Amino acid sequence: MDSVRERCLRFEDTTLDKASLQAIQGEIGESPESKDRCLKELRKQLNEVKDLDPCLDEEFLLAFLRVAKYDVAKAFQRIINYYTQHDKLLEAFEGISMSVSTARGPQHIWASPYRLENNSILVVGRGPTFDFNSITLVERFYLEVVVTNSFINNPLTQLYGITAVFDYAGFRYSSIFHYTPGIVRLLVNTLQNSLPLPVKACHIVNLPPFLTSVANIAFSFLSKKIRSRITFHPSNDGWKSLHAVMNPELLPEEFGGNIEQSKMIDLSEKIDELELQLMERFKFGYIKSQQRREIFRLNPPINAHKPDDEDDVNVSSADNDG
Repeated sequence: MDSVRERCLRFEDTTLDKASLQAIQGEIGESPESKDRCLKELRKQLNEVKDLDPCLDEEFLLAFLRVAKYDVAKAFQRIINYYTQHDKLLEAFEGISMSVSTARGPQHIWASPYRLENNSILVVGRGPTFDFNSITLVERFYLEVVVTNSFINNPLTQLYGITAVFDYAGFRYSSIFHYTPGIVRLLVNTLQNSLPLPVKACHIVNLPPFLTSVANIAFSFLSKKIRSRITFHPSNDGWKSLHAVMNPELLPEEFGGNIEQSKMIDLSEKIDELELQLMERFKFGYIKSQQRREIFRLNPPINAHKPDDEDDVNVSSADNDG
């Protein structure tokens, strides 16, 4: 049973055997010569953009070059989209605040400990049943941005991308009203047009019929390429449809797979540490938003020092005052 897993890379792996590395580098056009040439040209173009203070670190720029298969023009445009989208995210996220325990609470973003056979990471999105009175959709979206941003740091994920399974089992009808077109567009544009992550496939399971309207809104914002990689699976076929395209030995047991839930990685567990990585990204961007970005960085939404019950009255103090 473990033979497939033994051949697969781990979620956290960052190195690759020589043959596989040469194969993927050939596919995207990466060589020492193309890397040096394209990095130089990309830095030159970014430095010529007025009112932009871009990150020019090699690791950061390589993520954009790799997803663009070393097309400098496409990499440059995605970076521009990235910083433009950051300003929109800044506007959406300003003012939200939650404790670390609240941020960890939803536990709706998980990853398999094993990469798939195509070396992409497998991310599982859950949690449609949580109470929107406890955490808003914008706050949930912020957590997803924090987690997704961390994927950029892994060179193998830059090369091979992500495969996602979104499970809508138990989704409440009342929750549909939180999904406004504006928030859906913000989410789609962030994941599709700015983040340098190849999306290999997206599988939707247990989608209730009343969510079709939200799915249609999201689809209207997606590119034809991304739409072609999304598959909706029936919920009454014993996972045959999903298993036809994904090896069950690499799927969690809730989808008829062989990976125990206790082995899955809760990507929210270190959400406060991942937020620090995102705050580093907000050091860079358009000059016009520099002050707002710095205020945001100094007061990040996930505040490790904020007590969960800060509004509760200290009984002993209240008694002493009397």
